[in-house]
Amino acid sequence: MTEKQTILLNIQNMYKAFEEADTKKFDLYLDETVTTWESPLPTLLRNKLELDKYRDERDASGKRPQEVSLKISEEVVTVIENVGIARYIFTVEVPNTETITNRVTDVLSKASGNWKIIHHHCERMN
Repeated sequence: MTEKQTILLNIQNMYKAFEEADTKKFDLYLDETVTTWESPLPTLLRNKLELDKYRDERDASGKRPQEVSLKISEEVVTVIENVGIARYIFTVEVPNTETITNRVTDVLSKASGNWKIIHHHCERMN
C-alpha cells in the first residue's frame, strides 16, 4: 500500500469511527496538537483539548446526530517526505435532513510509522 493509499484509508476509518460514535478510535487519527477550522466554529480550535471541549458542548446540547453517513470523494493526496496533504469532498447525510457537502483539507504528519492529522479545515459548500 502506498503512503497516499494509507492516508486515505486512515481518513475513511476515522469517519467510520465517527459514524459508530467511537471517539476513542476517531482520536487515533489525530495528533494532540491538531488545529481545527470548521464552518460552524466561531474560531480556530488550537489542540485536541479544545476539540474535546467543543465536542462535549455539542454532544450535551444534542447537536450530534444519532445516525449519520459520511463519505469522501474527489480525493487528492500529496506526500512530501513526512507530510501529507489530503483534499477531498466530504458529504454528510443525516436522515430527514438536507445533505451537507463540504470541502476539506487535512494536513498530516508521519511519526513512528503513523499518519496523524495535524490540521483539519472543513468548509461547508451548501
